[in-house]
Amino acid sequence: MYLFAIRQCAHAFLTSSLCANLALTFDLQWDAVEDKPTVLLYGGGAIVALWLTSVVVGAINAVPLVCSCSVRIREGTPGYYSSGILL
Repeated sequence: MYLFAIRQCAHAFLTSSLCANLALTFDLQWDAVEDKPTVLLYGGGAIVALWLTSVVVGAINAVPLVCSCSVRIREGTPGYYSSGILL
């Protein structure tokens, strides 16, 4: 149990250190960017494109490919075959 607590503390320290290092690296890279509005425009465009893609996929997913009558036939088929066996 004690070893598990040490591992958790070490993992938390490495994670926080890693996050701080990552944030510092991102901050330095962001400061080096000269055309910030273009980067923000591309990022916003990517988010809108992902949203639009999810809307289109959701709309396509909502269209039934098989009519409900074939579903009813498929549900009734086992009953039809089992009634012949039982009678």
